[in-house]
Amino acid sequence: MIESALNGLENLAQAVPLPLFVLLGSLTEEIIAFIPSPFVLTLAGSLAAAQNSSLAYLVLLALAAAAAKTVGGYLFYVVADKAEDVVMAKSKRLFGFSHKSIEAIGKRLEKSSRDEVAIFLLRATPLIPSAPVSIVAGILKLQLKSYLLASFAGLFMRSLFFLYLGYTATGTLDEVTKQLSSYESYGKIIFLILAAAGMVWFYRKRRELSE
Repeated sequence: MIESALNGLENLAQAVPLPLFVLLGSLTEEIIAFIPSPFVLTLAGSLAAAQNSSLAYLVLLALAAAAAKTVGGYLFYVVADKAEDVVMAKSKRLFGFSHKSIEAIGKRLEKSSRDEVAIFLLRATPLIPSAPVSIVAGILKLQLKSYLLASFAGLFMRSLFFLYLGYTATGTLDEVTKQLSSYESYGKIIFLILAAAGMVWFYRKRRELSE
């Protein structure tokens, strides 16, 4: 299935203008989690180099990619937000947290800019999986405007990195993508560690709110 999806994206890259491929490919990549996250943009960077495009052109492609990925992240945010409401309405508590306590923690986060910085860094880091970040933000109900702006800024930096990597790749594109995909597994481990630390912080905040 993964190989079929990648072949489809490669065919799309040959059939449509590069900016449109970046938009459609980035949105697809964001929504379909099993597609390696570097694939679309390293391919786009390689194609831009083959077309003798300037580095400034990569900035425009990065803006298009960030916009598409932000839309994909917004969809995950909305689904997580609605799912949390439904699950909490039925179970009252999940892992020791009530719907009220989760909302209270989310509101406290809105009073600080640290959540925006955290979203930006998580989005900008090339190896951190994207979808879980959106899901956690939706569950916590982070302020939507701040979440989207921080996501866009971080995704722009991430997209520019992958585009430039594809643009300047000295080896074959397949080798670069495979190497990045193997590194991405380390990013997932890092995210799990951060998630575990977040759960500990979450429990502490819940105790503070209940005191």
